[in-house]
Amino acid sequence: GKALRIAGAHTDISERKRAEETLHKYERIVACSQDLMALIGRDYVYEAVNDSILAVYSLPREQVVGRTMSEVRGEDVFERNIRPWIDRALAGEAVRYQMALEFGSSGKRILDINYVPSADEHGRVDGVVLNARDITETRKLEEQLIQSQKIESLGTLARGIAHDFNNILGALIGYAELALLELPAGHAARDHLDLVPAAGKRARDPVKQILAFGR
Repeated sequence: GKALRIAGAHTDISERKRAEETLHKYERIVACSQDLMALIGRDYVYEAVNDSILAVYSLPREQVVGRTMSEVRGEDVFERNIRPWIDRALAGEAVRYQMALEFGSSGKRILDINYVPSADEHGRVDGVVLNARDITETRKLEEQLIQSQKIESLGTLARGIAHDFNNILGALIGYAELALLELPAGHAARDHLDLVPAAGKRARDPVKQILAFGR
């Protein structure tokens, strides 16, 4: 019963270690991503999720992983806003769309959502990779930019109208004054022509206001 010698073997696991290190790096990338990322099975069960999804859902991992999307998001939201798209991905189609969705602590957020089919070693689609990006702030900035462009266009239009109107007023006042110079004193038309320059000068005040608005 005494041990006299030891039999041993050495196995080179360098490739396996490198693969594990690479996988760990991928896991770090996914975990640190601000995008919402998940692997979803054919039965609509969350098989893996990153930290961003947990933060948005305000749920611990054990209440998301292993549960169906309808359990986590609610039956109505799942059937109306999620299932039609994810079924297309499960049929082999890469799907992308944008939608506003309600999240407990975050409120309404606009997401740019991608569903990409995930295949097994035989090429059969056995799940879907979800990648969703929160574009709420980007959309707000785009809307502000569009609004600014509208205001800028309106200002340009206002300045153009004001300059044209000024030129018309100048012509009216000028020709009225020339007509007054040629009419003899006491002519019946003078009383009427006298009103034209006065009215034209009063009209210049709103033109100045339009120009100020344009600036």
